[in-house]
Amino acid sequence: MLIVTENTKHHSALVVVCRGKDELCSCGCRGWCSMYVILLIIKWMANAGAEGTYPKLRHDGSHFNQPWDEHRSNSRGLPLEVCIAILEFKADWPALCECLCLRSWSHNLSPCFGCNVSKDRLGDMNNVCLDNGPWDDYTDEDLKRDIERSEIVALRTKPNAPNLKMG
Repeated sequence: MLIVTENTKHHSALVVVCRGKDELCSCGCRGWCSMYVILLIIKWMANAGAEGTYPKLRHDGSHFNQPWDEHRSNSRGLPLEVCIAILEFKADWPALCECLCLRSWSHNLSPCFGCNVSKDRLGDMNNVCLDNGPWDDYTDEDLKRDIERSEIVALRTKPNAPNLKMG
């Protein structure tokens, strides 16, 4: 379950609720087609709140040019009347792992999102404190390595067919 709320001084509004996989895209993307749009809209709203102005473009970068866009088109770039902040992003850990592509404790190579502990040493709490542990940080290079490990390359069987990469 994923719940995002938007809060202002005197108003709180539910932005999105996603109750389970049955509400997500089922094209084979594991729900990413749906989650990408949801996260893009949340980012769009957060950026507008941080800038303190109404958005100049839609969440996808297109212009407000539909008949129902008149208010947004007239308001673009104007100062917001209220301060907007996303104060709550609720989800259970499996939902966060699934929706945000985080690793969980059951990941075989890197079960921790912040360090390089192995699965067999995950429960070892020797020399662990709140801000430090005995393992190296999980870096961008580690992420790139893990992505490359998970890629499956399908070779073409026809001379003019493109190579495919599936993750």
